[in-house]
Amino acid sequence: MIDSTSREQAAMHSCLKAFGEASKEIGYEKSLIKYSEADALKVINAIVTQFVEEMAKPTPKPLTDDDIPF
Repeated sequence: MIDSTSREQAAMHSCLKAFGEASKEIGYEKSLIKYSEADALKVINAIVTQFVEEMAKPTPKPLTDDDIPF
């Protein structure tokens, strides 16, 4: 992703867990070069799903002077 925002970078970082979980299901001992099409699609689906879900979360509202209690 070219010139990704900090939010996009955080979403990409959150994909590491999804990648790890999909890789675990396939088997860590299996080299990427030996992945079948179904294996590769499983990893892609896990990563894309995680990224989309993370980007769909509402962004936190920045604090304003009205939010400060003093």
